[in-house]
Formats: sequence, C-alpha cells, structure tokens
Amino acid sequence: MNQETPTASEMIWLYEGSAAAPFAILAQQGAFTRVQSQGGSLNFWTLNENVTAAPAPEPQYENLSASPVEFVPGSVFACEGQMPRGLILGVCQQFQDPGSAEALTRVLVDGSTLYLVRYNYQTYWVSANVLKQAPQ
Repeated sequence: MNQETPTASEMIWLYEGSAAAPFAILAQQGAFTRVQSQGGSLNFWTLNENVTAAPAPEPQYENLSASPVEFVPGSVFACEGQMPRGLILGVCQQFQDPGSAEALTRVLVDGSTLYLVRYNYQTYWVSANVLKQAPQ
C-alpha cells in the first residue's frame, strides 16, 4: 500500500471500486497496475488481471432456508461472511474435512457461484466446488 513500485507482501486486502467510489489507474509496470482511490487517500499495486474497466454485474442472491450440504473431502477454503451485509468477505481460513453445514444463501456473481454456509455456529462464504452437491 502506498508504494512507488510493486513489492511482495504476505497481506491480502480486498477492495472494490464502484460508480460511487471508483479507482483511478496511475501506472502499469509489467504484470502490475497501480490504482488510487477517489480523493487519493489510498493507492496500491495489484495484478493487471484484478483490474477491469467496467464493473461486474450486481450479484444475484437466493435464500436457501438452511439447506443441509456436505463438503468434499479434504481442505476447504472459507471466508467469514454476514448477511444481509452482502458479499463482503471477512477473515479467510482452511478447514480440513469439515463434513457438513447448512447452506443459507446462494449468490451468482460474474459467472461464479458462492454459498453462505453455517458451519460450527459461524457463517462463511465458500465456492460451489467445495460442496458435494448443490443445495436445492
């Protein structure tokens, strides 16, 4: 953040521009693009593939009424989430063989399907590919 050249970092940040809060492109260097927030208070480098000229379509939400789901065996990547706050990702972590959960919401966004699931009394966003079967 606020660096003159791209530098490796262990931190992951998620920012999304919108018509109300766009990012301006300041520079490009190799595989990286430097963007700046409206007002100039925040600027950072990101991979070129993370920057689009047009915003993604609005997510489409579907309530699933706590449908039971099973995870695929192995490691499952999940990010904390809350509804009705929308598709905002919190702290992410890996779960090893989590077993089952309840699917609360399905969201379709820019060609991808995510699920908000309740697992161990917490809610998480997960990718559709970590579920054995899509909930009904």
